[in-house]
Amino acid sequence: VGSSKIEADAGNGFDISKTDTTYSVFGGYQFHPNFAAEVAYRDLGKVDNLDERYKAHAIQASLVGSYAVSNEVSVFGRLGVASLKIEDSGPDFSDSVRKTKAVFGVGARYAVTKEFGIRGEYNQYSKLEGVKLSTWTIGGDYRF
Repeated sequence: VGSSKIEADAGNGFDISKTDTTYSVFGGYQFHPNFAAEVAYRDLGKVDNLDERYKAHAIQASLVGSYAVSNEVSVFGRLGVASLKIEDSGPDFSDSVRKTKAVFGVGARYAVTKEFGIRGEYNQYSKLEGVKLSTWTIGGDYRF
């Protein structure tokens, strides 16, 4: 769970830049001590601007490289692709766009136990139709 930021060109020289709550669920497989593959669903939030509402979602697949700083702390980087969907609606119109775009991120993980960890992460998505999306999240993971 965390904070998402949606930045969009609202036309006529005006820009929208607002934050909302984001959440995600993910699963993955660590195939090497320093590399893993992850898939995730992310609700990137919504932004209301006058009579217009933007909503964004992503399904993504990433390769994650990690480096252990100590027995408990590791840092990681993410590079992948995301199927982004942005919905734009108003009182008398509705439109949506879905495209595959790049996603990258950085983060850190603290191992509370051998299986359970807490991680914080920043993700940035490539622009889609003039809309820029980014997230800051904190969450937990369980390794078995």
